[in-house]
Amino acid sequence: MPRFQIAALLLVLRLAAPAGAVPPPVDPGYDAWGGWRGITTTATGRFRTERIDGVWWLVTPDGHAFFSMGITGVRPEGDFAPSLGTSPYYDNILARYGSEAAWADVAADRLADLHVNTLGGWSRTALFPQRIAYTEVLSFAARAPIVAAAPAGLSGFQVRDWYDPSFESGADAEAALAAPCAADPWCIGVFTDNEMGWGPGIAQSLPTLDTYLLLPAGAPGKVAVQSFFASRYADVATFNAAWGQSFASFADLQNVTTLTANFRTDPPPRQADRQAFQNETATRYFFVVNHALRAVGPDMLILGARFLAYSTSAGVAQAAAPWVDVLSVNYYELDGPFFALAQSTAAEFGYLMPTRFFDDMDEMARVTNKPVVVSEWTYRAADSGLPNTWLPFFPTLATQADRAQAYASYVRRALARPYLLGIHWFKYTDFPAEGRANGENSNQGITDIDDDLWTVLTDRMRVVNDGVAPQRRLVAGGGKAATDCALEFATSASPLLRCTDGDPRCDRDGIAGQCTVDVLPCVQVTDGRFTCPASPPTGVVVKQPSVRKDPALRAALEQSLTAALAAGAGACGPAVTVTMPLGPRRSVTTKLAVLAQVPAGRERDTLKLRCDAVTP
Repeated sequence: MPRFQIAALLLVLRLAAPAGAVPPPVDPGYDAWGGWRGITTTATGRFRTERIDGVWWLVTPDGHAFFSMGITGVRPEGDFAPSLGTSPYYDNILARYGSEAAWADVAADRLADLHVNTLGGWSRTALFPQRIAYTEVLSFAARAPIVAAAPAGLSGFQVRDWYDPSFESGADAEAALAAPCAADPWCIGVFTDNEMGWGPGIAQSLPTLDTYLLLPAGAPGKVAVQSFFASRYADVATFNAAWGQSFASFADLQNVTTLTANFRTDPPPRQADRQAFQNETATRYFFVVNHALRAVGPDMLILGARFLAYSTSAGVAQAAAPWVDVLSVNYYELDGPFFALAQSTAAEFGYLMPTRFFDDMDEMARVTNKPVVVSEWTYRAADSGLPNTWLPFFPTLATQADRAQAYASYVRRALARPYLLGIHWFKYTDFPAEGRANGENSNQGITDIDDDLWTVLTDRMRVVNDGVAPQRRLVAGGGKAATDCALEFATSASPLLRCTDGDPRCDRDGIAGQCTVDVLPCVQVTDGRFTCPASPPTGVVVKQPSVRKDPALRAALEQSLTAALAAGAGACGPAVTVTMPLGPRRSVTTKLAVLAQVPAGRERDTLKLRCDAVTP
């Protein structure tokens, strides 16, 4: 039996058994790159990705499992405040430490103490040579010409003509900047851009099709629109009927700047055309970028373009998937009214739509079958004394204690999702109260502007971040070994199956007197611990909880299983939230039991989750 399977088996036995029944195995520890030795696979000398027993991992150059706990913006410069004419953080760290190198020594020690193993985007990676894994952010979009007639989005992004030949030569020049990463095994990989527009929303004002119509006649992007319609419609008469035009030929598209008075009120067939063209432009962008980067570093990970959450369709994600190693998403929790707005915008423009936080990312993973990195996320608090007015979309929590709890809850959600390779907190230090160039003035750092840690937050980070790799496991339901991977459970409970009320390593709600964990049922997982049946289950029946005991939990489990079955082998359904109130009891157990129809007959799987009261 391979070493990683032995380690996994020992871990499951320890965590599933009553306290004291099985002596805990010796923790195998971590390699020089931060990879967990409990899983050992092929070493290639570079970071890469691998799906092991249903769970996606980054794999270190030495061949060990790595979950990327990162922080962005680890750099001494901080943020320049135009109204001050300086960066107050940079001034403060030079006064405090005397040099950038001395600051970097302090920062490296802090990150190690907090079990942070990755420098996220926007970091000064050169100050940490061979000390910590890192990522880099490139800007391929800047290498394509702007569609000058189109209005910029709220974020300042301007749509580019990806079909212009200059984009290909520009992409080669941008890819050359990745040469140091390609040569350095400490570099996990490169993000290709940040928060681009892929349809109307924060980054983009108009659909890409309507934007490209604003190009001058003969511009490459406008020619691409003509080619798109010519291939999509049998003839120009069919196109005219669909779009209310009277063109003599598709070439007449070169002479117009719009096809409709209001793109928002167009009927579904026209919106479908817009989505299809958007997908084609995404394919063009990711194809060109892939080929440029592969010429520089054939084995360097391409980490995607840091999609803007709530503004990305399934089609765009699917268009990107063949050309990246990892999909990346800047995935922030939004304040209530803004989350409702994001939901309505997603429904209007066909984006992945979250019913609950994380639902859209779950769907992205299902439709692409790709691993994902959360490239930015954060929380802020009012007691920091900072204005926290820009950006207005994010909730402002009352205290640092609330912020710490939100951190723990987010990590628990992330660890329950087997497609995630890591999460990168935004960012290392707070913004200046006066605001940086784009106005951001929030408490989003782990340090304040004087470089003092927000200790309530970082004390929680230290606990929650400790040992995240061993916690990422799919749990089989205890059926026959020949069919046990027909259905498995990904869960945020850690230790698996048993949780103490208030323990941030497993209980994500922060509410005294109950435990809350997430469970995702996964079907037909490729799992080396078992002999999988030849095909996914043809159906499932929830046996527990009963309709009488917990109708809401039963319904959620049924809906999640239905989604997983529809997605096919290896897919997980949406998270099922299991809340276990203690009441007057010292412990309470919730049982999930599912009967799956498999080619060999029936497979019964059971998951028991236990919540224990705090020991007096």
